[in-house]
Amino acid sequence: MSGPLDVRVEEYAGPHRDLIDSFREAEDSETLLAAYLDLGRVWVARGENGEVLGHVQIVAVDDGSAWEVKNTAVRAEARGRGIGRQMLERAVDEARAVGVPRVVLATGGADVGALRFYQRCGFRMTRVVQDAFGPHTGYLEPIEIDGIPMRDQVWFERLL
Repeated sequence: MSGPLDVRVEEYAGPHRDLIDSFREAEDSETLLAAYLDLGRVWVARGENGEVLGHVQIVAVDDGSAWEVKNTAVRAEARGRGIGRQMLERAVDEARAVGVPRVVLATGGADVGALRFYQRCGFRMTRVVQDAFGPHTGYLEPIEIDGIPMRDQVWFERLL
């Protein structure tokens, strides 16, 4: 891992489906992914040669009183270099600019790295949904992260 990478974060104008491989980095349920892939807005981080290094998808919820980070991922070889934070901050800035009072997101309780990352980005835990990951919610295969079974979902919010 090297230091921070200077990227350009811009709104993606093409079909979200063109970024399907990036979306699959963050979503293990094809059923759920199909249900939300085309929703909302997407920003991408582009490297110096214009290549897409990551994305963040935002969907308006609660009658516009919040935006939800529905899916976000950074390519494996570019992780740990500030790209995820830059994309997340861009989405937060866009929400703030249009008067959205909060941004929410959910992640797996077993993903300790994600729990740490979102808190470092100013998000606060709001609730836990037990048994959110399983066949009944579209996750057909058991998921483990660093030896921890993925079962529960942790929700976060950041007030703007």
